[in-house]
Amino acid sequence: MPRILASIVFFSMQLAAQVCQTQALGWPDPQANARVGTSVARDLATAVAGGPFVDTQSALGGAVYVWRQTAGLWNLEQKITTPNNLGPNTSFGRVVALSGDRLVSGGNFGSNLVWLHRRTGTQWSLAGSIPPSGYTYAIQFGYAVAVDGEWIAVGAPQATATPTSTTRTGAVYLFRDVGGAVSEVDQLRPPTLVGQDDAGISLAMRSSVLAMGSAVGTQNAATGAGATFVYRIVQGQAVLEATLQSPAVSPGRDSQGATFGRAVATDGQRVAVADISETVGPFQSGAVHLWLHQAGIWVYEGTVVGQPNTCGFGSKIAIDGDELIVGQSCGYRISHFRRVGGSWVEQGITVAQNGGSFAISSLALLGGELTLGSAINPGTPSTVGQVVAYQLGSGSMPYGTGLAGSGNQMPELFGSGCPRVGQPYSVDLSHGIGGGFALLAIGFQNGQTSLVGGTLWVSSIVGSTGMLLGGGLGQPGVGGFQYPFAVPSAAFVGLRLYFQAGVLDPGAVQGFALSNALEVVMGN
Repeated sequence: MPRILASIVFFSMQLAAQVCQTQALGWPDPQANARVGTSVARDLATAVAGGPFVDTQSALGGAVYVWRQTAGLWNLEQKITTPNNLGPNTSFGRVVALSGDRLVSGGNFGSNLVWLHRRTGTQWSLAGSIPPSGYTYAIQFGYAVAVDGEWIAVGAPQATATPTSTTRTGAVYLFRDVGGAVSEVDQLRPPTLVGQDDAGISLAMRSSVLAMGSAVGTQNAATGAGATFVYRIVQGQAVLEATLQSPAVSPGRDSQGATFGRAVATDGQRVAVADISETVGPFQSGAVHLWLHQAGIWVYEGTVVGQPNTCGFGSKIAIDGDELIVGQSCGYRISHFRRVGGSWVEQGITVAQNGGSFAISSLALLGGELTLGSAINPGTPSTVGQVVAYQLGSGSMPYGTGLAGSGNQMPELFGSGCPRVGQPYSVDLSHGIGGGFALLAIGFQNGQTSLVGGTLWVSSIVGSTGMLLGGGLGQPGVGGFQYPFAVPSAAFVGLRLYFQAGVLDPGAVQGFALSNALEVVMGN
C-alpha cells in the first residue's frame, strides 16, 4: 500500500456511495444480435436475464439465463429456452420477473404470450403459459410483468375497457399461483382511465404492493398528465390505495407529466415514478418522483433530476430502501441517489461503459447489489448483450476535462477494480505520451483552478507521486501507468480521494498535458 494512503485515516470522512462493477455475468453460447440483458431481474441469490433473439437462427426464439450467487460469485445455473418450440418470432425473455423459485417471462408483446417457470433444487421447469381471459387481439398482454411470491401481474396496455368495448384503456391482469395451479384473480382497470391511457405499460411489485404505470397522458384533460396507480394485496384481493400524479404539472415544467409512469419501481415502502420527458432545465430532461407509505397513506417525498446534458432520465429505475438507481436514455450513465438527512442526495454518476458499447436496457437492485443489463456490447460479435453486477458503496467517478498533449491526445485517468477492503484496485492512465513522466496529484477535495491553459481539478492536495509511462518512446497516445493500492481496513470506508495526472510532453504547446480527474470512494 503506498505511503500516502497509509496516512489518510486521520482525516475526516464523508457519507459516500458509488457504483462499482464487481463481475460480468457470462454464458457459454454468445450469439450476434442475441441481446441478452434486454431484461434482468434479481431475488436473493438468483439473477436472471432475457435474450429475446437468442437461437433465432434455429426453430427457437429467445432464451432466459439464470445465475446463482455463491461466495460472492455468480455462476450460470441454467439456460431456459423458448417454451414449446414456438419459433424465432417468440422473443422469449423480452421481459422477466423473479420471486423466489418463480420466474415469469414475456415474449413478443404483439403475441400475448407469458410463461411461468418454477425451480426445484437447481432445475427450472416450465409450469405452463399464463393466458388472459376475455380479450381481443393485440392487447399487448405481457408488455410488462411482475411477480411477488404467489402473485403474478401482467400488463396489457392495449386491453379494452370491457370485453365488448373498443376503447383501449389498458389493464393489468392479476394471477395467483397456489398449489401448482395458476388462476386469474382480477383485471385491474382504475375508474379514471380513458382511451389510450396505456395502463400497465410499466409494473413493479414487492411486499404486497403493486405499482401500475400509465404513460400516454390523457389522464387529466386540462394538463395532459398521466398517472400511476398503487394497489395493495389485502386478504387475497388488490385494493387501490393511491392514484399518483406528477407534482411537476405547473408552469416551467414543460412535459406536464405526459410520460409520468413510463417507468415505475417499488420496494413495498416507497414508489418511484419516472417522467422521462419532463423538462427541468436546458439540455436536461427527465425526473423521478418518490412517495413513501406513512401512517396508512402515500406521502410525496421528493424529486430527483439528472445533471445537465441528460436526456430520458428515469428511463430505467430501481429502488431498495434508501438507495435509488436511475438510468437515462443517452450517455449510458447510472445515477445513484441515497436518502440522507430527510433528502435524496446524489452520490455519484458512474459511466457504465463508453457510449456506443453499452445501453441501459434493464436494471435490478437488492441489498446494495445492482444487476444491470445492456442489449449491446463492445467488440464482436456485436449485440450479444451484457449482464453486469455492481456493488454500491465504492467506486470511481471521472470528472472534469483534461488538456491535450502531442497528437491532440488527451490523457485519460480511470479506476480499475473496486476500491473495497481486501480487493485489488488501481488508478490507471492511458493515452499519454509514450515513455514519458507523469506526476499524480492526490487530494481530499475536488476543486477548479486555472493552470496554464488547463484546469487543476484537485484541491487540499496531500501528496503526489511520480510515474513512468509505458509505450513507445515519444509516441502520442500510447503511454500509460497503473498506480495500485489496497483499502487496508474498514477504518477507510467512506473516504473520498481525488486524483489528477500531469504528463511532461515536449511536443505539447504548453510542454505538458493534463488528465481528467478521478474521484475514488472506498467501501467494504
